[in-house]
Amino acid sequence: MARNWAGIKRDLYNHIHPWTINSWDDDYWFAVNQIFDQLTKMEASADDEGNHFYWEIESTRYDKDENDNPCRKRWFLRLILNGKEKFGTVTAAGCGTVQEPLSRYDVTFVM
Repeated sequence: MARNWAGIKRDLYNHIHPWTINSWDDDYWFAVNQIFDQLTKMEASADDEGNHFYWEIESTRYDKDENDNPCRKRWFLRLILNGKEKFGTVTAAGCGTVQEPLSRYDVTFVM
């Protein structure tokens, strides 16, 4: 695992790419949970190499459209590498029907 933020970002983006290039139609945020699983794997890998990498979900929020329907869910993350903090956002943006925008979603991750 990388020892700096540029390497962490590169490694993470390389691993989560498959979850950010499609749209999804499950009820369990499958693609989002795959990103969280990858972060957890990186956390374990870092410990094996003498680095300290930790992440946590600080908060979540649903954004609503003009009709007060949820149209996006965001997870706000705090990531720590060897005592230095960064923040990230995982966003599941609705691309479903007008009545149910989150019946399908696509995912972005920004760090």
